[in-house]
Amino acid sequence: MHACYSNPGASLFVTAPSGDSGSCDAGGNVPPWRIWSAEGSGDANYTVAEGTSFSAPIVAGVVALMLEADSDVGGGPRMSVRDVMHALANTARKLDASDAGWETNNGTPAHDIHYNYGFGAVDGHTAVEHVIDEGWRRALSEREIDSGVVAVNTQIAVIASASRTFTVQAGTAGNHLRVEHVELVLNAELFTLWPSSDPDGMGGLRVTILGPEVNSTRTASLVADDRDGEPATEYVDVVFTTVRHWDEPAVGEWTIVLENEGSIPFVWTDYRLRIYGTPWCRGDFDANGCVDGYDTAAFLSAYLGDDPRADYDNVPGLNYPGDLDAFLDDWGECEECE
Repeated sequence: MHACYSNPGASLFVTAPSGDSGSCDAGGNVPPWRIWSAEGSGDANYTVAEGTSFSAPIVAGVVALMLEADSDVGGGPRMSVRDVMHALANTARKLDASDAGWETNNGTPAHDIHYNYGFGAVDGHTAVEHVIDEGWRRALSEREIDSGVVAVNTQIAVIASASRTFTVQAGTAGNHLRVEHVELVLNAELFTLWPSSDPDGMGGLRVTILGPEVNSTRTASLVADDRDGEPATEYVDVVFTTVRHWDEPAVGEWTIVLENEGSIPFVWTDYRLRIYGTPWCRGDFDANGCVDGYDTAAFLSAYLGDDPRADYDNVPGLNYPGDLDAFLDDWGECEECE
């Protein structure tokens, strides 16, 4: 990981080696972990270098190995983009473990998360082993919980804050999801009637999303930090994304917090929260937290209607009896309603 970074934010997923730059280290010493790379056209031409341009090819190479291994095992390509993301999140290696920025989210499984490292460094060997494991299953079709546009129309004074809570109700169809991505669509602006201008523009506004409470803790996602000299004076349907709540339950209270670190007030117009994921228990087809015959009926209706949500086995597309058998296996693993 390159040493010269700022806070990349809550949407950073994983990291990969890029060498390092001596100009970023105390004393200006060139560190020993530079990348050994081909140089020029000859077979024997190699060099050592560093730069963030190395990171993306390394991740791409790991993903290519995962896709090849999956295709060999499954007799053809099975993995979607989301399958790749799940595999990377579950196998990333925690690096720079002593850094105080590491936290653990409330997922099942719980994930180590860091604003600078995401879920950690890609681990090619472990990622490939994860994909070829006999117990590996494709991710179910993505579901969505949408708050709709929620009006706020609140002024936030200097060095003050405002918050709003959106509750995902338990026992409601579609709500019992295992979270993947969370999106906040935000509308806010500087209070234009104020007699002075703010040189930081919208950069004086900090935006945080707090996930539902689990065991007395909540995962925080700082999706916008205060920053100097931003020219924008308003957010118009600006979308902030976080993956820090990966594998957490969607049910519970989600809180959006806006803090004014600038020199003039802000006006918070409205917000929209979108939570993406899959049923918490794979057999709970209607995602209402209750596994019963209604789930079987809903699955069969979806299957007969060519609904992609009925794709439950490890073969892309709807396949009989593969999808039905896979769903019934998942259904049997869920706890029945009381």
